[in-house]
Amino acid sequence: MVFQKHCPGCFHDKSGIAVCPVCGYDESLPRPPLFLPHGIVIGGQYRVGRVLGQPGGFGITYLGWDVHLQQRVAIKEFLPRDIVTRHPGQLDIATHTEESRGTFEFGKEQFLREARIVAKLDHPNVVRVRSFFNANGTAYLVMDYYEGLSLGEYLSRVRKVIEPALAVPLIRPVLEALQFVHEHDVVHRDLKPHNIYLATVGKPIVLDFGAARQAAGERQHSMSVVLTDGYAPLEQYQRRTAQGPWTDVYGAAATLYRMLTGVAPPTALDRLSDDPLERDGWAGIPATLVPAMRRAMALMPEARFQSAAEFIAALTDFRPLMEPSTAAAPVAEVAAAPESAPATAPVPAPIAPPEAVPPADPAAFSSAVAAEAFLTDDLPGADEVPPTRRVAPLHPPSTPEAQAAESEPPVVAPQARAQARASGLAPAAPPKVSTAAAAPSWTVLAVPMALVGALALLVAALVWQLGFDGVALSPPPLNPRIVSTATPIAQPAASVAAASPSRPTTVRGPLTMPQMRLLPAGTAKVGDDRGDDSERPAHRVPVEAFALAAEEVTVEQFGQFVEQTGYVNPQWSRYPCDSAGGRDASWAEPGYSSGPRRPVVCVSAVDAQAYAAWLSAVTGTPYRLPTEAEWEYAARAGSDSRYWWGDRFDPRQATCAGCPEARTGPLPVGRWPRNAFGLADTAGNVREWTCSAYAPYGGGSDSRCADATRDGAVLSVRGGAWIDNADGLRSARRAPLDRQRRDAWTGFRLAQPR
Repeated sequence: MVFQKHCPGCFHDKSGIAVCPVCGYDESLPRPPLFLPHGIVIGGQYRVGRVLGQPGGFGITYLGWDVHLQQRVAIKEFLPRDIVTRHPGQLDIATHTEESRGTFEFGKEQFLREARIVAKLDHPNVVRVRSFFNANGTAYLVMDYYEGLSLGEYLSRVRKVIEPALAVPLIRPVLEALQFVHEHDVVHRDLKPHNIYLATVGKPIVLDFGAARQAAGERQHSMSVVLTDGYAPLEQYQRRTAQGPWTDVYGAAATLYRMLTGVAPPTALDRLSDDPLERDGWAGIPATLVPAMRRAMALMPEARFQSAAEFIAALTDFRPLMEPSTAAAPVAEVAAAPESAPATAPVPAPIAPPEAVPPADPAAFSSAVAAEAFLTDDLPGADEVPPTRRVAPLHPPSTPEAQAAESEPPVVAPQARAQARASGLAPAAPPKVSTAAAAPSWTVLAVPMALVGALALLVAALVWQLGFDGVALSPPPLNPRIVSTATPIAQPAASVAAASPSRPTTVRGPLTMPQMRLLPAGTAKVGDDRGDDSERPAHRVPVEAFALAAEEVTVEQFGQFVEQTGYVNPQWSRYPCDSAGGRDASWAEPGYSSGPRRPVVCVSAVDAQAYAAWLSAVTGTPYRLPTEAEWEYAARAGSDSRYWWGDRFDPRQATCAGCPEARTGPLPVGRWPRNAFGLADTAGNVREWTCSAYAPYGGGSDSRCADATRDGAVLSVRGGAWIDNADGLRSARRAPLDRQRRDAWTGFRLAQPR
């Protein structure tokens, strides 16, 4: 048997073997004839992989691979099994009887009609439709693919009951999504826990609008029952009763009831006489929530909230009772671990630090971390608190856990450390790590008991990580040999100046500097003949000695630039940040939990170049973005393999979408092992801007910085990110990005000429 080169279970490269070493998917297992075969391409660009979840009565959803965009998607096939089937060896589906052909064709057309409607919906909590088309005698819908699990799976496999402080904030974005789709004349009609997806990007996603079922139900009884007992209101059991936004309000309230009580509500028909809810069914609901829940789940449609917005308003004033004896951990003083002192530039005497950000409201805190806590059991620290409108980097962490997390030294892989020492690029012996604790300065207030166990797990994980490798290395001080007056490679200065205010030569207060690594001159292998067309041909490029930041520029560092200069790029409104977590994302609020030591994202190449120009002005030392050749030379650190550690992806070295440690966003810089040059996060975390034009190899563009007037506006980004699959983290992997574009998974690091 011949197996696929890329795994149908995750689309990582498995070199044609049966069992994928990354996800464990076994391609040799029998595949039912009803499913499309592995590896076929439909719609001209979507390769079919494994089946996602259990096939429903009206369709099958596959993991797919977009061969043009090189990313995973979800492909839904319209396949109502009551009336159609797929015979062995055939791709086209066939109806069971000729009489059912008309019903199937009607349902298929309505499936596509509704797809057109949903494709126009642009909301961060509604699954996005990318494409739809006819093929194999049926219809297909292509949607964004998210790692995670459904709320229904979570409630059955992980935790039966979710406390109100998490459940209420979780249902709010679902209701906001429903309000949005209702305003576009779409009614979901089947809202339940299994149709709410807890994505690892940190948000709930409303799935499965049941389009074909809604329309085809008028033509055949077997397709007319579009409901789930317990979550469907009375009008869905009655053919001639109007359905509308109030129908979805019932489903949302029933879902919230399931989260709070651990059981599904009684069916609407069972509530017609001697309603079980009015006997003792509200016992598991907080008293302050009962009035809103009673109205949202009223039997008669006219007695119910008429819109999702009304239900949201009724939930707005809810605050969980956080009594220390039952709902909160005791108030305790906790000492914060000290941070290793960053290198600072010569600046005037420091001014008094700004006031601290007030502690986050427990309900708001729970809202931001609910989806992530469900999936990872991580206890967020201050770098995980919902971002505020203030300049977050200039404030201390708001919890002791965050202080410890932000100050955690990086772990260096043993093999990388040995290579670095042999090359003279790392100290022969590790520096001592101070164990002195700072004086207590922060108080833990009202921590939900559900998170206390997660804290213990987090601490244990950190102890294991440090203990396993034997030593934690602090970043080295700035190497004085790197300070240079050499002229940097030309940057498009006009574009930087257009977006920047006049830059000062002095700054107010201490300045956190990038930690630079001096890299020797050498020859870079650039590209990979085993990769895609953009990576070929592999070639050698001479690289002069230069310095590169050991870590990506952080939110704290970029925030200092913004605060000192008042920097605002006038193009931000034209190029909004593409974010996994919501609209109106920015470098300070990227749509997921951020913090001072997280890599800054939602920055364009113009923003990165403006930061470099400002830092050059205030330090007298030239900074710039690296060229593509410099970046790949640094990322490979002397290796010719696909990754700096070898040819096979190792989830212990980086994180990616589909990896065992998939995240809801990047980690603080330096958490993953460093390569032989002492550089962190060259594979994963966030991808990074280079100053080189994205162009075919051979013209020398990879060895110089682009000129916007000559090379166009598209630059090359490198390194892959937490949102990419493992193949996207290869050292040779490159992608194009307009220099003004911004997204929540692209950042940068700085270079210096020697």
